[in-house]
Amino acid sequence: MTSNLPIEQISAMLDLANRKDQRIQITSKISQSIEFLDVLVENKNGELNTSVYHKSMAEPYIIPCASDHPRHIHKNMPYVGLLRAARLCSTVKDFDAERLHMEMILLLNGYPPRFISHHMKNFFTQFNAMPVWTELNTSSYEKLHLHLLHKPTRREQQLQNTLDSTGNLLRRKQRCE
Repeated sequence: MTSNLPIEQISAMLDLANRKDQRIQITSKISQSIEFLDVLVENKNGELNTSVYHKSMAEPYIIPCASDHPRHIHKNMPYVGLLRAARLCSTVKDFDAERLHMEMILLLNGYPPRFISHHMKNFFTQFNAMPVWTELNTSSYEKLHLHLLHKPTRREQQLQNTLDSTGNLLRRKQRCE
């Protein structure tokens, strides 16, 4: 059951909640968009759109290419950025803007253009989504978005592997020897 409360009543309830525990502060905002964690949710003509949210004060910094991190860490940067964008962006236009943003960050942090294009191409090839990159094909993007949105993360896969068929956690036998 849903009820429509007046804004004044909702504000009063939030004020009461804020007075109960000073460590928790709830704020309210009425607008066409909201940022939550790293997602921007916008109401565009009655349709909710999602995209990656970047804090305005955050610098475009990632691990510099010249750092001494293992090579697989550097190779993973474009993949993780594109994966995050494909999961969060509801439109191909927003996804492409995030892809370009990712390319600029990589360039600013010293990654060679050839490295960037190679790893971008690998991502789109791996998910059979080259039309998204080359043509901004909307239907191909929707397939990629839905596939990656519902694909379990590595942590979710590990948890699934530790559950038995009834959904209970498997207990490993500990031997004292």
